[in-house]
Formats: sequence, C-alpha cells, structure tokens
Amino acid sequence: MAEDAGQEAKKQAFKDAQLKWIALRDADCLYQAGKPEDSGSIWPLLQSQCLADQTRVRLKQLQAYVACREEGCPR
Repeated sequence: MAEDAGQEAKKQAFKDAQLKWIALRDADCLYQAGKPEDSGSIWPLLQSQCLADQTRVRLKQLQAYVACREEGCPR
C-alpha cells in the first residue's frame, strides 16, 4: 500500500511538473514570437514552430529520464 501511495505521489508530481512546463513553454514562445497583434499574419507560424521546437526538446529530456539507470535519476 505504501508503495502504491508513493507511486501515485510520483505520478502526481510528474503531472504537476508537466503542467508547469507547458505554462513555461507557452509563456516563452509568446515572448519569442511576440503578441499576435504585433506580429501580423506570420504569428501562427512563429508560435507553432516555437511550441514544436520546445516540445521536441522536452520529449528528448523525458526519454532520457526513462532510459536513465543511474542513482539519482528522476522516477
């Protein structure tokens, strides 16, 4: 039971971290691409490219977490 509770706590911590990462990514891309009203018709392209780029970086980071077998790896 305690192990299940520990796993649930880790899952929740991961979900919380992901939600915070999404908020950071979105804010950073808004900073990089600027406001839609200031960038014109190219804004959707700039914004979506930034979101995709940062998501690819995050995916590689998460894959490294899963592959990590050393002491101190996030789990």
